[in-house]
Amino acid sequence: MRRYADYSLEELRQAYIDIDKTTYPDNYQTIVEELARRESMTEQQPSLDVKPDDIAPQADEEDMNIVDDSHKQHDVSASDSEVVALNPWVKRVTSVLTIGGSFLGITQILTGLPNISGVINSVLFAFFILIYVLGIVAAVRLLENSTVSVVKDNLIFWVIQIPMFMSPFIGYQFTNGAFLNIFVSSDTGLNVVPMLGSLVQFSFFQYHQPWALGINPAAILVSAYFYYVLKTSRQGT
Repeated sequence: MRRYADYSLEELRQAYIDIDKTTYPDNYQTIVEELARRESMTEQQPSLDVKPDDIAPQADEEDMNIVDDSHKQHDVSASDSEVVALNPWVKRVTSVLTIGGSFLGITQILTGLPNISGVINSVLFAFFILIYVLGIVAAVRLLENSTVSVVKDNLIFWVIQIPMFMSPFIGYQFTNGAFLNIFVSSDTGLNVVPMLGSLVQFSFFQYHQPWALGINPAAILVSAYFYYVLKTSRQGT
């Protein structure tokens, strides 16, 4: 088993966020002490003293702008790798639902391949398989390390599950894991459909389709939580 002394600073911060200090008080104390030691080492590192005479006289304003731009680029990349605090249960539940639902969705599409006809339908089903795979990757990464970039990927995956619309001209619905569809149909009126699993629907110029418009509140809640976490992390930097 790895010692906390062998962890990187990012891994230590993530361990500090995830650990249950009531259940594992000794491990919690070890993490706190190791973080304090690392931070004190960082503060004690000697800074580079640059004398005014050492600056080349030909360094003009354009050169200074290049330095500033590179520093800004570094800050942007650093923010994407910053670890954010997520509720452990939200992280586990959403990841399990995403992974399980995506595998189920891929299985359903592959099972129905013999019934798929037309190049457009084949391309669209291949596209949704890719979306499921990206969802699995994002969920696995979230379980391992909740950085800003990882949370963004999971936010996108849940946002695309929010809308549902059908019409004789075009229709779309993509839901995964757990969903609660609330929609109004021109045929059946108001409908509330809770479900576990995965569902992909799309249509083009199917004139028998009724008009329908709805949302997935489950996806709205998860998306809102991820957005709140990202917004809070930006305000704290």
